[in-house]
Amino acid sequence: MLSIQLNEHAGIYNDLGALLEYLAGGLSLDAAIVVYDGFISELGRRSLTGPTSHFHELCLLRKARLVYMHSRTARPFKPAMLRTHLEAALEIFPRNTAFLCLYAWNESRSKIENRLRTIIRDRILQDGNETVAGWLFAVWAEMRMAQHYNVHAVRHLFERAVECSRTRHSIQLWMMFVEFEIRHKEYQRAKDILSRGIRHCPWSKGLLLPPPPRQDMANGDDDV
Repeated sequence: MLSIQLNEHAGIYNDLGALLEYLAGGLSLDAAIVVYDGFISELGRRSLTGPTSHFHELCLLRKARLVYMHSRTARPFKPAMLRTHLEAALEIFPRNTAFLCLYAWNESRSKIENRLRTIIRDRILQDGNETVAGWLFAVWAEMRMAQHYNVHAVRHLFERAVECSRTRHSIQLWMMFVEFEIRHKEYQRAKDILSRGIRHCPWSKGLLLPPPPRQDMANGDDDV
């Protein structure tokens, strides 16, 4: 199918083949991974892989989905297996939020926070490649790595985000920073941050007339 450029059909066919191997082998994840890895190798031979290939990203996502499903249903399961697949995927697609959220979920089970922080530091917030989505994920992860997060660590991330030359004009970052300080009853801080945000984004009606804090952020109800 790849030879006649029916890439999506080939991907679906490969998914079915991997699932068949998984079920026929008695929930053998290794057998399914061999199918995925063989298909991705074939994509590489056809120059269909790399950070600009949406199809490659989709194939890795489908592979991660199967490993995630196995991790939720099979016993025993080593978190290192899912971690290995996700780290390989993040090497190529460091801004894929599905990979990032799965990685955060997997690491939350092991209670080892430094791995996630290292991924965020070295890949998500790499100097010169920062994005608004990256900063927001870093904040989200920091607030959920422990039962009681470190307010100063989260505030430091927000400060870095709004001082970063690539993201300092993001209205969303400024508004969420203000909401964060209001939630912690730091009203003077919130007022100062709002003033700074208006200076950086003078066109924003959202900052001039900010909405009340979002209920989901106030309650911490976000799920992976």
